[in-house]
Amino acid sequence: MLPDSMADARRATRYASRTSGGCRCRMCRTADGLHPSRAAAWVEVVRAKEAFAPAGKTMIRQQAKDDEKASQPIEPGDGRACFGESWEELQTAFAEGRPIEWIEGRVLASKRRLMEYPITITKKKGRHALRQPPRICVGTVHSVKGGQADVVYLLPDLSPSGMREWTRPGDGRDGIIRTFYVGMTRARERLIMAGRWSASSVDWRPSN
Repeated sequence: MLPDSMADARRATRYASRTSGGCRCRMCRTADGLHPSRAAAWVEVVRAKEAFAPAGKTMIRQQAKDDEKASQPIEPGDGRACFGESWEELQTAFAEGRPIEWIEGRVLASKRRLMEYPITITKKKGRHALRQPPRICVGTVHSVKGGQADVVYLLPDLSPSGMREWTRPGDGRDGIIRTFYVGMTRARERLIMAGRWSASSVDWRPSN
């Protein structure tokens, strides 16, 4: 399932790529790969109760802001202070090159949908795949504003509020037309405009 917006996709990619799932370099095969700066990137998506000691999240954030500690391996004493009973299990996950699985089992319910896509990609292709340019981008016109692609498929679907604006002449309808224009101008070489297929779609074929 894809994140709801390009901003969500970028945020989820940052969380997942800052772990080391799927990477086979020496750093990611050992616990030395766990630095405060890396851990702080996924603090916000992990349940505190099952992954951290009391105030552990705060400690990680503070260490990530410390220039001396941010990029250094977390010391065992600090690790136990931050992660509590889960420290040994987390070390093992890093040593075996599978920290993404450790995180996946502890993702907050509110972040589960956000993380589903990048975690799946990381497990199948490795974290490097998250940093590669996507072959296909799916999003609303607003989410891709400013971007371009060689080929663009533009669908005429509107939200319920957008459909209400479209059916009433005036500024609202003009705004919808401008939005479609933005979508059309995202194409560098080829624009494919899909036909109307539901009651919430616009029929943009010229009338006879």
